[in-house]
Amino acid sequence: MTLDEAARILGVEVGASPERVQRAFRVAARSSHPDAGGADARFIELTAARDALLAAPPVVVIRTAPAARWSWPLFWTWTALLALAIFLCTYLAPLPFTIVEPLVRFPLLALGLVGYALTGRTPLLVVGLVALGATAVLGVLFATIGVLVGLLLLVAVVFGLVTLGQGVARRRF
Repeated sequence: MTLDEAARILGVEVGASPERVQRAFRVAARSSHPDAGGADARFIELTAARDALLAAPPVVVIRTAPAARWSWPLFWTWTALLALAIFLCTYLAPLPFTIVEPLVRFPLLALGLVGYALTGRTPLLVVGLVALGATAVLGVLFATIGVLVGLLLLVAVVFGLVTLGQGVARRRF
C-alpha cells in the first residue's frame, strides 16, 4: 500500500502527524471494527493504512517566502527616490574632500543598487553597499540636515531595490 492510498483511506494528508493519523484511525475503526458489526476486510485495510503512515518517515514541508513581484513601475519609483536621495546628499552637503569623490561614490552606489535590482547579481549588491557605507560615514561626519534626510531616504530605497533584486535572484536559480 502506498502512502497516498493509506492517507486516502484514513482521510488525512500524507505528512500528517502521528497523533492525527491515530485520531483518524480511531474514528474510522469505531464503525468498522468487527465487534461493532463492521467488515473484517475494512478494519484490516484501516489498520494497514495506519501502520503504513506511522512507519513512514516524517515529511518535512519547507515553506519559503514567495519571491517579490518585480514590476517596472516599482523599479522606476525606487530609482527616482534613489536619485532624490543622492541629490539631497550632494546638493545640500559641503564637499568633504574634492568634487571627484562624490562623482565616483554616487555612480557606484546607483549602479550597484540599480544593477542588483535588475539582475540579482551579488557583486553588484556588494559594490552598492560599500558605496552606501562610505556615504553613511561621510554623511555622519559632515552632517547637515540635507545629508541626514538623504541618508534616511536612502535606507528605504536600498530596502526596496534589494527586495526587487532578491526576487530576480530567486527566479534565476
